[in-house]
Amino acid sequence: MFWHRALAALSVVVAVVVIAPPPVAQAQTAPVVINSWALAPSGPDPGQPGSRPNLTYDLAPGATIHDSVTLFNYGNVPLIFSLYATDAFNDPSGAFDLLPAAKKPTDLGSWVTLPQANLQVKARTSVVLPISITVPPDATPGDHSAAILASNAVQGSSPDGKIVTLDRRTGSRVYLRVQGPLQPLLTVEDVKATYHAALNPLAGSLDVSYTIRNRGNERLGTHQRVVVKNPFGRQMKTLSIPDIQELLPNNGVGFRVHFKNVAAAVFVTPQVDLTPFPVGAPKGTTGPKTSRSKRTWAIPWALLALIVIAGIVWQGIRRFRARPKGTPGPDTSSGPNPPSGSSAPSHYEYSNT
Repeated sequence: MFWHRALAALSVVVAVVVIAPPPVAQAQTAPVVINSWALAPSGPDPGQPGSRPNLTYDLAPGATIHDSVTLFNYGNVPLIFSLYATDAFNDPSGAFDLLPAAKKPTDLGSWVTLPQANLQVKARTSVVLPISITVPPDATPGDHSAAILASNAVQGSSPDGKIVTLDRRTGSRVYLRVQGPLQPLLTVEDVKATYHAALNPLAGSLDVSYTIRNRGNERLGTHQRVVVKNPFGRQMKTLSIPDIQELLPNNGVGFRVHFKNVAAAVFVTPQVDLTPFPVGAPKGTTGPKTSRSKRTWAIPWALLALIVIAGIVWQGIRRFRARPKGTPGPDTSSGPNPPSGSSAPSHYEYSNT
């Protein structure tokens, strides 16, 4: 009896071992590659970014300054970088932008000298790079802008599936003021206005476009607003536009604003008002204001059409009322009566006897 029970238990154990599925091998996952880097002005600690947000200098023509930037590889793989400097400009939205790598700089970007053009940086390390900037003797006074960049190129695919090279770059801005007279000057140019009439003379719309250009030699920001005035000079509409924080010399930014519910006042005058301020100056510091206006027709076509139609109707009524009345019929109060059953003659003739 005992042996029978032992054999039964052993058979259950064997069955479990045979029926149980084999253990699944744990999937091997590829390590995650982290690409992260930065280039910043060097500080006292070579392993940490400095406190300077940008490289900023004030130099005389012909002067040279020596400084350094630090390139940090925060990723977990070695990276190869291209190092170069290039000129800055404002893109169509007014943001700070830089020339593409293939285009050679002609201003401050060409004044910067780097120790090498290519560099490999190990993972989780940093490299201090000495730089020098030499101002040409004939450099124009005022503000010049550029950036020092570290670029890492990788292969990628475009939306249509083609293989393209992605130029991933980061860097530090460089602002250099060449000593000499400053001439801050913002202008409003190419003001255009188009009025769109509506059936309701009070519900028209107005499109206004203009360009703000820095004609001076100093970096400037500006507050701006657009005011619409009626023929008597009174304000009809006012729109405050977001500030331009930094407009570089010899750069311009275009704007387009739309006004709703503008009354058709025969003509209206949109006016662009600018209040410039130096970049980096204390809050509330402003320069001379400037304005530019453009008169445009704002004719109430629907109202004029209604007036014309009303005039045509009124003229029709007047003509109807003024037309001649019909000739009265014959006088039948005296004279012979026509024979019974016969129709009356068209006229009677009388003669003396």
